[in-house]
Amino acid sequence: MIKRNWRYIYTFLIVFVDFALINISFLIALRLRFPELQEVMLYWKPWLFVNVIFFPLSMALGIYRGIFKSTLENQKQHLKKFTYYLALFTMSYLFLIKGHQFSRGVVLIFLMVQYFALEIAHSVMSRLNRSLFRRGFGNNHVLIVGTDTSALQFSEHLNELYGDYYRIKGFIANGKPHHAPEIAPHIIGKYDDVQDLIPRHGIDQVFIVSDSMLERKYDPIRNACEHHGVTVKMVS
Repeated sequence: MIKRNWRYIYTFLIVFVDFALINISFLIALRLRFPELQEVMLYWKPWLFVNVIFFPLSMALGIYRGIFKSTLENQKQHLKKFTYYLALFTMSYLFLIKGHQFSRGVVLIFLMVQYFALEIAHSVMSRLNRSLFRRGFGNNHVLIVGTDTSALQFSEHLNELYGDYYRIKGFIANGKPHHAPEIAPHIIGKYDDVQDLIPRHGIDQVFIVSDSMLERKYDPIRNACEHHGVTVKMVS
């Protein structure tokens, strides 16, 4: 259950950790700027803006969309953009409410602390995610229909781009006697076998390496995918 739904669990953990660290960073900024400050809630307006408006808005605009398969470098780029817009919108908000009583130093310290805290957290979470990937957590199990050099090149391309995100469970032959030597040992069935292979291997997606997926010979594959609710894509 956890393995199959790890991608959703991981995304939730990232959102939760980010939300917690942003709030902790705000408190740290207040303590660093005003060590003797007793009434922390004097800064409730900018705190409320970040928690109720900016953070939910960022989520709604898709900042966490696809983060499960995003590389650490891409995540760092997102964090830089996140920090930039957080600074822009927070400063603009304070200007609009004429918040001269709020120290700009607190905001600047907050931005720096939250950026480094989030970068460290994302690095740790990304390492954890990659480690669990190799143990089968959250992988997309796929079948590749095709056994020629085009199918081989596609499988290599898939691994180069997505690493462990797609786990190739095997190749489906079309009855031709000649197959790419590297693929031959990994052929696990023919077109009519896909109906049984999908539940047996827990397949999430099927790739058909062909110039046209509309050919009638692919009907057994399309029907099997439709029956099991599995995505089927054509690549050429």
